[in-house]
Amino acid sequence: MRWSDPFLAVFSPLTPGPNDGFVGRCSTHLGHVIRDNYLLNHFDEVNQVLGLGSPFVPDPRSIFRDHANLLKNAGL
Repeated sequence: MRWSDPFLAVFSPLTPGPNDGFVGRCSTHLGHVIRDNYLLNHFDEVNQVLGLGSPFVPDPRSIFRDHANLLKNAGL
């Protein structure tokens, strides 16, 4: 459990459908989606609060770097 999970549990029911605590899961889909089932909450995804996160979830910076490399290797 991450420090922000109890806080986001309060707001999550206010967002319809699957969400990360604040933002709907499908609202961030642009183009062809490769994967969107990372075990990250909203604060993990945007690397808030001094980059503190759980040791049990992937580092969001590495996810963004991997996606950027996929786009670069695809010539985009």
